[in-house]
Amino acid sequence: MMRFLCVALMLLTITRAWAQDEAAWRDVFVGAERMDTTRIIGGRVAPEGSFPAAVQLGLTIRRPPPGVEAREGLACGASVIAPLWALTAAHCLANMSPEQVILRGGTTLLGSGGKRVPARRLIVHENYRVAGSLNDIALIELSEPLNLPAVTLPDASLASEVLTPRRGGAVVVGWGNTRSAEGGANAISPRLLQVQIDMLPAAVCQRGYPGMPTNGSQFCAGVVDRCPAEGACPDSCQGDSGGPLFVAHATGVVQGGVVSYGNGCGMMGRPGMYTSVAYHAAWIKRHVPEANFARGTPAFSPVTATLVSAAGPPPVPVQPALRPMVTLSLPGGTTVKSGTALTVRLVSNVPGRLLLFNENAAGQGALVMPNTLSREQGMGREQIRASVPMLVPDSLDGYDLAAAPPIGRQRLVAVVVPAGARGLEPLLAPYLAGKTIPDIRAWAAALSAKLPGGYVALGEAGYEIVP
Repeated sequence: MMRFLCVALMLLTITRAWAQDEAAWRDVFVGAERMDTTRIIGGRVAPEGSFPAAVQLGLTIRRPPPGVEAREGLACGASVIAPLWALTAAHCLANMSPEQVILRGGTTLLGSGGKRVPARRLIVHENYRVAGSLNDIALIELSEPLNLPAVTLPDASLASEVLTPRRGGAVVVGWGNTRSAEGGANAISPRLLQVQIDMLPAAVCQRGYPGMPTNGSQFCAGVVDRCPAEGACPDSCQGDSGGPLFVAHATGVVQGGVVSYGNGCGMMGRPGMYTSVAYHAAWIKRHVPEANFARGTPAFSPVTATLVSAAGPPPVPVQPALRPMVTLSLPGGTTVKSGTALTVRLVSNVPGRLLLFNENAAGQGALVMPNTLSREQGMGREQIRASVPMLVPDSLDGYDLAAAPPIGRQRLVAVVVPAGARGLEPLLAPYLAGKTIPDIRAWAAALSAKLPGGYVALGEAGYEIVP
């Protein structure tokens, strides 16, 4: 269940530490035979339109007469990576022909709605091996576009960053089984589900799967230390195979993995195994050069350092010609019932670090973003790109915003600070700890004055809390 983070009374005291002690994991891995499945347990219904690139991969059950729509059954998940291409797991397409494969997208309902498109060509990784699910990745060329936004994929340069162990660091979605059962009992979800899981250390994966490769081509994600019961650990399951696992990155959300396999579903010490997209980036680019890849910052090298030194100090940032602005809107409306969740949509015309405050009727502000929970997902969640809409919270966050008493008018105020601005953390520390700001606009103006040649974008949106 998602945790609620109140807007007016911010619950910023929740902290969790990642278990570093070897003993913390010792009792998690129990020796027992597990069913080897094709791998959502413990999830919730995904809001309509929240994961538009996630699609259903169906296999035609019978050949229909002319003019009759083919009937298909869910086989796996997939994701749209280009107008005419989808990404899935190799084992989903084993021994299949293009005539048998149909993709359905643009709907959260299983087997209905949206648009159905037959496959034109199937490309299974040439080095796919059933044993160990090595290189369990494949591509589907579509006969026509699904007209859905393509997901962003991580380049190989982002592999270590995407796979960094983090609590609540990933979200996996799918229409697969919702409970663990021998033989994969019929528990398919009629709606797209999402579940937040941990990106786990390699040592944890290897304890659960001793034979897994160590070259970074696979990783595991799930929950192993706070499961409600055996078989109920948040996880992917049968029917979710081939679907996307999303990870928040500094430039946005990327598909870090493809659901591959696991011993059982939701089992303690047996998290789900995923094929690394970053590891297979070159293979994907070779077949789909138009796929959208996010790239990391080039590594430091002595040559680069020499060139920088020869060129002298870096130039002082220039005040942008356009007036820095950030606009806010509330997709759910500006009248919010007390205790209900709300989402804020932000668009900035300049890039930078986002600070989001809630201001009460007296003009006092509390820091909403960042907070102790968002910081667990890394500083990248605070980055906003120019002209790229951003949701707070989004589907990858481990908290919701809830309208809290008193009722009446409130105001959300966003501040975008230039990326790389120094000295910001000491200024934010008191507000991360719960201190209120008496005048957000004056604080932002003072901050802007301290930035040499910098800027601060400011925007606000009012709303009303009702009983």
